[in-house]
Amino acid sequence: MRKIVKIFFILVFLVFFLLSVIPAKASSKKYALIRLEDVSPWYAMDPQRLQTLYQVADYLYSKHVPFSVSMIPVYVNPKEKINLSIEDLNNPIIQKFVEAIKYMHSKGGIIGLHGYTHQNGKGTTALDFEFSKNPNNSLGKVSYMKERVEKALLLANKAEIPISYWETPHYTASLEQYKYLEENFSIIYEPGPYKTFVKEPYLVRSVNPKIGETLYIPTPLSMVRGPFDVKRLVLFAYHPNPYILASFFFHPFHESIFPKNGKIIKFLGEKGPYLETFITAFQKNGFTFITPIELREIMINENRRGDFRFYVR
Repeated sequence: MRKIVKIFFILVFLVFFLLSVIPAKASSKKYALIRLEDVSPWYAMDPQRLQTLYQVADYLYSKHVPFSVSMIPVYVNPKEKINLSIEDLNNPIIQKFVEAIKYMHSKGGIIGLHGYTHQNGKGTTALDFEFSKNPNNSLGKVSYMKERVEKALLLANKAEIPISYWETPHYTASLEQYKYLEENFSIIYEPGPYKTFVKEPYLVRSVNPKIGETLYIPTPLSMVRGPFDVKRLVLFAYHPNPYILASFFFHPFHESIFPKNGKIIKFLGEKGPYLETFITAFQKNGFTFITPIELREIMINENRRGDFRFYVR
């Protein structure tokens, strides 16, 4: 009997010892983030495209899914001599676009800046790079980025659009430019320049005391373009990897109905519109959709308990 009691107390001691030395794991809750990509005044040039923004926002709101909108404030197409900026609030196209952005925000959308024009030179918005990884290249200099970031923020402020994060076009910028971003944004919605972290969110200490800690949010589940990607996301929803953030993005026009060669086409998942398919799969499997702002708060709080890794440059 004494031997059994002795073994019992030894086992209890071992359990408490292991609990004290083994680091706590990240939150057991399963979080997911969804981002609407490349949302520029281009959408307002076509009534159907513009309506898509409303439809997507309404659907996500109806499912209690908060989302992010990566907005490009200026659409430029040099070849067609188009330059649409949210600065021009007297332009009917811009008025409609700004109204759509504000509507999405009212439905739970968190608005972020996805560059200033998402292009350079003779490039077209959303197709071209805006910055460069090479610090010796003019596009990779901090002064170049600073000017464009400030212009973008100024335009958003003028249009009364609240900005919550930054996303670099094509995730491409120099290390010096990223350091500048860390001093000016508390959330950078991309993998960032620190290649060790590409599948999980992570914090870096900003030199700007007002920022404190900057959160980088990767999108390891990448872009959703059609049925194949829908199946890929559904598979992840049913068999999640705890070390991969359930973060992904898509272009709203993929969910649209457009006339093509006289026919109506629609991107479909296994059971219907792909947005509905993968949102349903994630929610059915216990995922909670949250905003980048909420994720940052979770990261900061759990980091203080040692649950999350805290990277200091």
